[in-house]
Amino acid sequence: MERELNGNLTGGSEMGKEKMVNGTVIAGLMGMRKAWTVEDMAKALGMTKLEEMLKPTVGRIPQVVADCEVSFNMSLKTTLGQFKGKKMGSYRVGRIEFNSALLNDAGSMKDTLLHEVAHAWAWAEYNLKGHGRTWVRLARALGHNGERCVTVREAASLGVVRKNLPKYLVARCERCRVGIRRARRLPFGKTFTHRGCGGDIVRVGT
Repeated sequence: MERELNGNLTGGSEMGKEKMVNGTVIAGLMGMRKAWTVEDMAKALGMTKLEEMLKPTVGRIPQVVADCEVSFNMSLKTTLGQFKGKKMGSYRVGRIEFNSALLNDAGSMKDTLLHEVAHAWAWAEYNLKGHGRTWVRLARALGHNGERCVTVREAASLGVVRKNLPKYLVARCERCRVGIRRARRLPFGKTFTHRGCGGDIVRVGT
């Protein structure tokens, strides 16, 4: 089933001739026989730099990133997008999901795609999650600004309401003694360093 908006419609690909308006994919991708990939979305949105970067001889991005399935998740309410990756032995598969609010905003869709592709790249090549230095470096290489997320006001303009979770004292820097407040506890099995002074972060209340 396809939904049309105002504008000039152009034909899509072999996967059902999806209709696009100003570079934004309009039809519900989840109902297609064959899912769209990052490579398909880059072409559909006219993201020539990303298209070029996805070529193995140019950007050296793992092929699993270009092959990530892309769809709209109607249940996403508080985030514009998310990346999920699975590794089963040597087999790896990734999936990028968009908030349906992005259907009417090509600019935010492009920005979110770059954000999530950087996550996929960090996962595929370095087995890393989150918005650390590696993610920032890869995001900027893709043409993203390297900011971890849009502002609350920008999200609200798209109809996305951020959760305002209470934050608790979960850790402290051993060197400067500054407290670290988060909505969730720090994950176990990892070590953390305070960006401000370089001291070791230790958990509190555990």
